[in-house]
Formats: sequence, C-alpha cells, structure tokens
Amino acid sequence: MVRRKTAAEILEMREAGRVVARGLHAVRKAAAPGVRP
Repeated sequence: MVRRKTAAEILEMREAGRVVARGLHAVRKAAAPGVRP
C-alpha cells in the first residue's frame, strides 16, 4: 500500500524539482545557440 506523503515531504520534493529545473535551465543557457543538450 502506498502511504500518503506529508505536506513537508511534498514541499521537499517540489523544492528539489525546482533545483533540478534551475540546473537544466543554466545548462541550456550555457550551450551554444541552437544546440539542445
């Protein structure tokens, strides 16, 4: 049975997702124009 996530866990996951998205965005920006990693 899957246990429900607490609000704190959901917030933590959301924050982790933001960090990953920010990292990907930085990589795309650093890449040469027209190049998709």
